[in-house]
Amino acid sequence: MPWVPLAQFEGPPEALLQRCRERIDREAGAQRENLLAVTQVLAGLKFPQPELLALFGGGKAMIESPLIREIVDETKQQTRQQTLQAAIEKFLKARFGAVPVEVAAELRQVMKAEQLDRLVDLAGACPSVETFRAGLQGELASLVPPKSTRRPKKR
Repeated sequence: MPWVPLAQFEGPPEALLQRCRERIDREAGAQRENLLAVTQVLAGLKFPQPELLALFGGGKAMIESPLIREIVDETKQQTRQQTLQAAIEKFLKARFGAVPVEVAAELRQVMKAEQLDRLVDLAGACPSVETFRAGLQGELASLVPPKSTRRPKKR
């Protein structure tokens, strides 16, 4: 259904889009919200008029779509990570001068919010870039699962 609005169609777009909406309502089941959101996006490529897109629920359809919510949440998380990483690097630069390239590269490997929060605190309290790097490497070490010391069984 989401691709139908992009198809060649003779007649008013309202009729086509209304039929798409009715079929999604009738047959989509648990994927209804996602299909409404995706169909709205694709329909908007060909028919950008807000009144036509309202047939699929407008902004409400986007908000209710689990797929769109997941994309928005992931984007927010990535933006927060990048913002914290950049802020830490800028803070270190203001305190200690140039930040070694290795430290900046290692910092970009840290993705978990709680680790970045600890690194913000460390960047504000550490006496040197070297001390910060030691703490950063400790955070990175916690990302790597420990190697098993058990020997494989012989067959």
